[in-house]
Amino acid sequence: PVSAYMGTTDSHKNAEVRSVLRPLGDLAAKYGVAVLCISHLNKSQKSSAMYRTLGSVGFVAAARSVFCVVRDKEDKTRRLLLPVKNNISPDTKGMAYQVMPCPENPAVGMIAWEAEPITDDVNDAMSDADAWQQEDKETRKLGDEVLLEALRDGPKTSKELDEIARELGLTKKQLRTAKARIGAKPDKKGFSVGGQWLWYLPEKTTEKAT
Repeated sequence: PVSAYMGTTDSHKNAEVRSVLRPLGDLAAKYGVAVLCISHLNKSQKSSAMYRTLGSVGFVAAARSVFCVVRDKEDKTRRLLLPVKNNISPDTKGMAYQVMPCPENPAVGMIAWEAEPITDDVNDAMSDADAWQQEDKETRKLGDEVLLEALRDGPKTSKELDEIARELGLTKKQLRTAKARIGAKPDKKGFSVGGQWLWYLPEKTTEKAT
């Protein structure tokens, strides 16, 4: 991200940010090139897209054109590239893409752009993404609580845990990540009936859960 190249400059102070970016703008103008800077977003979910860039608003103010990548609320594999600001042309529509395996080499990823432009509003899209992120946090919390409760009284088989997760609408992947977060361990000394792994909580985790 551009903040990694700011040196001792305070990236949250507008004047300092502008003083660093101004020569970069002059360089781009002199040689007729475009400079692409990437930044992360801050966590201020109530702010408009214009103020969601991490650090000072000077990063956005100095740029001639600003776009934001947002996850589509209907499809977690789809990303929306939406305009936040444009000083060099009329407002443009956004575009959508997905990161997919390359047909020639599935081990390599490729960006597949959709042919048609999109008209989603960036602020609405970011609000949806924030809500989804909060939902994901709540799902993770539920997974942790379910697993702690299930293992507190003793080991359970993978099948038993899968059934508990399914009843609560959790996927196997969510269950696996919950196991890692709470420190659940597989019993390597033996298997239960049917060859299922036994999962248990280490002593310290059990004490914490109670």
